[in-house]
Amino acid sequence: MITDKEVLKEYFKETGGPDTGLVVLDSLNKWRHTGWKVGKHTYKIQAFAEVNFRTHDEVRQAIFADVGVGLGVQLPNAAKGQIQTGQPWDVTTGPDATPGSWGGHYIYVPGYTPSGPVCVTWGRKQQMTWAWLDKYCDEAYAIFDAKNRFKKTLIDPAKIAAFLRTLPQ
Repeated sequence: MITDKEVLKEYFKETGGPDTGLVVLDSLNKWRHTGWKVGKHTYKIQAFAEVNFRTHDEVRQAIFADVGVGLGVQLPNAAKGQIQTGQPWDVTTGPDATPGSWGGHYIYVPGYTPSGPVCVTWGRKQQMTWAWLDKYCDEAYAIFDAKNRFKKTLIDPAKIAAFLRTLPQ
C-alpha cells in the first residue's frame, strides 16, 4: 500500500514544494524514465499514449485492456458537493458548473459503468457521467505499467517495446 504521506512527498518533490499542480506530460515522462520513489521502491511505467476522451469507445477499450486511463480534468465547484455527498460527477448549470472553478486535477480511471467512467481520486472511487467527462476533461492518456505489462492479449508487447526503442531517451 502506498500511503497518502508518500504520495504527497513525491508530489511536492515534483512540484518543487508548493501545491502548484503538475504538467501531466512532464509527470508521465518522469514516471516513465526515472519513476516515482515511494518507500524503498521505485515505480515506473513502460509507456503512455494519448487517448481521445471524446471517443468513449477508445476510453472503454483502453480500460478493458487493463491499461487504465489518466485524465486531466478542470473540476467545477459543483464536483466538490457531488463527491462530498456520494453523488456521481454530473453536469450541472450555474456558476458552480464553470470548468476549473475548483481547479485542475489528475485522476486515474481503472473502470467504467454504463453511466460513465469510474475514477480513483482522494483515496476513493468516484463515478462520473460520460457528459461530465466530455465537458470537464482536457487530456487523457493510457498508461502501460512496466511491472505488470499487458494483462490481456489486445496489445502486442513486442511491438510496443520495438516502438519505444525508436524514441529518444
